[in-house]
Amino acid sequence: MSKSKLGQVLESFENSPGGKSLLALARDLNLSQGQTKNLVDYWVRKGRIRAVAQQPDCQTCGTKKACPFIFEMPRYYEIADD
Repeated sequence: MSKSKLGQVLESFENSPGGKSLLALARDLNLSQGQTKNLVDYWVRKGRIRAVAQQPDCQTCGTKKACPFIFEMPRYYEIADD
């Protein structure tokens, strides 16, 4: 019997040390990014996966929040070990 998409998402994270982006996961599972986000959000709510923000630090000035020169990096997700 094949695993559900929810099971495939969790298994993919369990087998990927360092996490994955939604785009990479969507490509691996042959799903749209919207579908993938919904599946990942389910596991985030359950506490099995967590989002990892990859925001670079601004070295230009002392204002690190709302800096117009920094763009938001794609969010990665990983297994929540807690």
